[in-house]
Amino acid sequence: MEKIFSPYFVQDSNENCLIVELNKIRRKVLFFFYKGFPFFLIALGIVCFIIMTRVGETFFGVALSSFLFVTALILALTEHIVRLEINKTAVSVFKTSLIFPASTSTFPIHEIEKIVYEVNSGRGGGGFFYLVTRKGKRTKIFTIPLI
Repeated sequence: MEKIFSPYFVQDSNENCLIVELNKIRRKVLFFFYKGFPFFLIALGIVCFIIMTRVGETFFGVALSSFLFVTALILALTEHIVRLEINKTAVSVFKTSLIFPASTSTFPIHEIEKIVYEVNSGRGGGGFFYLVTRKGKRTKIFTIPLI
């Protein structure tokens, strides 16, 4: 049953609840990509700006540095799901990012209309589970990447 949720592992599974978490390797990769890599991009942007202004290509240095800063900002703002808990009373999604503190979104069962599964192919594809509330709010609760 654990392979169904890969790269997540099943921490607890019974008739009352299902708890899945990211495995340690995936958690470390995401930690580097979302928390370490943005700082690398910012440092690279500063170095590119300094080198390009000394060479005389100021416009290219500013453009490249700006692109790297924006990319780093997007990565820093991106939240990723590290844990999902489903029980008879609620669905809880635990997310983390570089800038914002770890957050938990809890949806009581009586507010949930349905859970939708979508498959996207190509770059960034995989299986995506969305929770749709009775008010029409749609929230990503689970992602299984293509392997």
